[in-house]
Amino acid sequence: MLAEAVTVFFALIGTTLSCMNTGARVTYAMGKDDEAPEHFGILHAGSLSPRKAIWTLAWISAVIGVIAVSLLFGDAAAPADRHRSPLFPTASSPVGLPVARSVAALPTHC
Repeated sequence: MLAEAVTVFFALIGTTLSCMNTGARVTYAMGKDDEAPEHFGILHAGSLSPRKAIWTLAWISAVIGVIAVSLLFGDAAAPADRHRSPLFPTASSPVGLPVARSVAALPTHC
Protein backbone atom coordinates (compact mmCIF):
# COMPACT_ATOMS: atom_id res chain seq x y z
CA MET A 1 0.00 0.00 0.00
CA LEU A 2 2.89 2.35 0.76
CA ALA A 3 4.46 1.72 -2.65
CA GLU A 4 1.15 2.48 -4.32
CA ALA A 5 0.79 5.69 -2.32
CA VAL A 6 4.29 6.81 -3.34
CA THR A 7 3.62 6.12 -7.02
CA VAL A 8 0.31 8.01 -6.83
CA PHE A 9 2.14 10.92 -5.20
CA PHE A 10 4.69 11.01 -8.04
CA ALA A 11 1.89 10.73 -10.60
CA LEU A 12 0.17 13.73 -9.01
CA ILE A 13 3.39 15.74 -9.19
CA GLY A 14 3.81 14.82 -12.86
CA THR A 15 0.23 15.68 -13.67
CA THR A 16 0.54 19.03 -11.91
CA LEU A 17 3.71 19.89 -13.83
CA SER A 18 2.17 18.94 -17.16
CA CYS A 19 -0.92 21.04 -16.41
CA MET A 20 1.25 24.02 -15.50
CA ASN A 21 3.25 23.56 -18.72
CA THR A 22 0.06 23.49 -20.77
CA GLY A 23 -1.32 26.48 -18.88
CA ALA A 24 1.84 28.48 -19.49
CA ARG A 25 1.77 27.72 -23.21
CA VAL A 26 -1.91 28.63 -23.47
CA THR A 27 -1.28 31.86 -21.54
CA TYR A 28 1.63 32.61 -23.88
CA ALA A 29 -0.58 32.04 -26.93
CA MET A 30 -3.30 34.26 -25.47
CA GLY A 31 -0.74 37.00 -24.86
CA LYS A 32 0.56 36.63 -28.39
CA ASP A 33 -2.98 36.95 -29.81
CA ASP A 34 -3.78 39.99 -27.62
CA GLU A 35 -6.40 38.04 -25.62
CA ALA A 36 -4.37 38.47 -22.42
CA PRO A 37 -1.92 41.21 -21.41
CA GLU A 38 0.81 41.37 -24.03
CA HIS A 39 3.68 40.76 -21.59
CA PHE A 40 2.51 37.13 -21.40
CA GLY A 41 3.22 36.76 -25.12
CA ILE A 42 6.96 37.45 -24.82
CA LEU A 43 9.53 34.66 -24.83
CA HIS A 44 12.68 34.86 -22.72
CA ALA A 45 15.70 35.58 -24.93
CA GLY A 46 17.96 32.95 -23.37
CA SER A 47 15.67 29.98 -22.83
CA LEU A 48 12.88 30.77 -25.33
CA SER A 49 10.28 29.99 -22.68
CA PRO A 50 7.25 32.07 -21.67
CA ARG A 51 8.85 32.94 -18.35
CA LYS A 52 6.29 35.55 -17.22
CA ALA A 53 3.39 33.17 -17.85
CA ILE A 54 5.19 30.38 -15.97
CA TRP A 55 5.92 32.57 -12.94
CA THR A 56 2.39 33.97 -12.88
CA LEU A 57 0.90 30.48 -12.86
CA ALA A 58 3.44 29.36 -10.24
CA TRP A 59 2.43 32.21 -7.90
CA ILE A 60 -1.27 31.55 -8.39
CA SER A 61 -0.72 27.84 -7.68
CA ALA A 62 1.36 28.64 -4.59
CA VAL A 63 -1.35 30.89 -3.17
CA ILE A 64 -4.04 28.26 -3.80
CA GLY A 65 -1.78 25.60 -2.26
CA VAL A 66 -1.15 27.65 0.88
CA ILE A 67 -4.86 28.28 1.31
CA ALA A 68 -5.70 24.59 0.79
CA VAL A 69 -3.06 23.36 3.22
CA SER A 70 -4.01 25.92 5.85
CA LEU A 71 -7.67 24.84 5.59
CA LEU A 72 -6.74 21.18 5.81
CA PHE A 73 -4.12 21.33 8.55
CA GLY A 74 -5.27 24.38 10.49
CA ASP A 75 -4.99 24.19 14.28
CA ALA A 76 -8.50 25.38 15.01
CA ALA A 77 -11.36 22.98 15.57
CA ALA A 78 -14.30 23.06 13.19
CA PRO A 79 -16.67 25.87 14.15
CA ALA A 80 -20.04 24.81 15.50
CA ASP A 81 -23.03 25.27 13.25
CA ARG A 82 -24.57 27.83 15.61
CA HIS A 83 -21.53 30.08 15.17
CA ARG A 84 -21.51 29.71 11.42
CA SER A 85 -25.20 29.74 10.58
CA PRO A 86 -25.65 33.54 10.80
CA LEU A 87 -22.75 33.98 8.38
CA PHE A 88 -23.49 31.10 5.99
CA PRO A 89 -27.14 30.10 6.14
CA THR A 90 -26.75 27.46 3.39
CA ALA A 91 -25.98 23.79 3.96
CA SER A 92 -22.28 24.15 3.19
CA SER A 93 -19.53 26.69 3.65
CA PRO A 94 -18.42 28.99 0.81
CA VAL A 95 -15.34 26.83 0.12
CA GLY A 96 -17.38 23.64 -0.31
CA LEU A 97 -16.84 22.14 3.14
CA PRO A 98 -19.89 20.48 4.68
CA VAL A 99 -21.37 21.79 7.88
CA ALA A 100 -20.00 20.42 11.17
CA ARG A 101 -23.19 18.48 11.95
CA SER A 102 -22.90 16.37 8.79
CA VAL A 103 -19.17 15.82 9.34
CA ALA A 104 -19.81 14.66 12.91
CA ALA A 105 -22.37 12.15 11.64
CA LEU A 106 -19.81 10.36 9.42
CA PRO A 107 -18.62 6.96 10.64
CA THR A 108 -15.12 6.93 12.13
CA HIS A 109 -14.26 3.32 11.31
CA CYS A 110 -14.49 1.02 8.29
